[in-house]
Amino acid sequence: MHSVAAVPNAVRPRAVCAGPPSVATESAKSLAPFLAGCLLVLSTVLAAHAGAIPARLAVAAMAPAPGDEVIAEVVVDLSGRTDRLGAYEAQLSWDPSALELVEVLDGTTLAFAGPQTRTEPGALVFSHFSVRGAEGIASLLKVRFRATGEAGQPTGLTLAFSVLDAAQTFASLLSELQIEPVDLSLGGSEQGLIWGSVAVDAAQTRQGREVFAEVLLDLSSTEDRLGAYEARLTWDPTAFELVDVQDGATPEFVGPNTRSAPGELVFSQFSVRGATGTVSLLKVRLQAIAPTDRTVELSLSFAVLDAAGTFTSLLPSLRVRSAPITGIASDSWAAVKRAIDR
Repeated sequence: MHSVAAVPNAVRPRAVCAGPPSVATESAKSLAPFLAGCLLVLSTVLAAHAGAIPARLAVAAMAPAPGDEVIAEVVVDLSGRTDRLGAYEAQLSWDPSALELVEVLDGTTLAFAGPQTRTEPGALVFSHFSVRGAEGIASLLKVRFRATGEAGQPTGLTLAFSVLDAAQTFASLLSELQIEPVDLSLGGSEQGLIWGSVAVDAAQTRQGREVFAEVLLDLSSTEDRLGAYEARLTWDPTAFELVDVQDGATPEFVGPNTRSAPGELVFSQFSVRGATGTVSLLKVRLQAIAPTDRTVELSLSFAVLDAAGTFTSLLPSLRVRSAPITGIASDSWAAVKRAIDR
């Protein structure tokens, strides 16, 4: 294949403010054009470097049974930036004893349709470029796998980028890339796996923005009904604060008992009748209280998970996925300086 080579360091525009005239010989009024020019340059740099660039693997089924097909979509999110994605080279890796590559499909972003690909056991290298580029959320590629491993086996599915360049400027965006981890294991065990997860309405947030998160339990691969639980949701208290707690969408588990502290929410409930399928336990509203450009985890854990009627503990069948939220740092001179130094 003709992979996208890394573009040599081109002459990149630098934010240079010419020194002001001597104060001894010029009036303060002569500083106005100088200051206005500097502010314009700094605001432009800040707009183009608004924060981290999340990349993720969107997988519809997180616990496919052996023999099932799995579709994974590679997505890069440049929302809120003036940069347009111009070129990339990336690699998907996996355990070939757990997954078999069936087909490579185009993503939904037309500018990157028809990528160049190269495959080998347990790996897919793919690349593309676009003169015009793409903005916002770019869907680069979709891959169809068949689950060939054993129940409970981790797939080792990971995503990595070696090239990520902006359109037209050829500036490398790799230093701002944050790849969200994916935890894909094969389900379909004799007892069945139960998946706990935190679904968030935004994978990226700014200071002051609210984030809604829903705690879910998926019992669709087991015959058990959920009867009782006690769970704990934690986060970095310097990054988020709890605004309020709302009922989930499953009627059997409305009105949970809750106890909160900075960075923590403990909640529990029981139901005589129980519930099956996808159970919505609770919804929370958080607010970002500090600027950050790092990823903050909403971590979920369970101390109790019992079946209705039998009171059998379901904890051995439980697998839990946390939710990464990528922060966007506030405008600061440090951000300006990093951008200028590039």
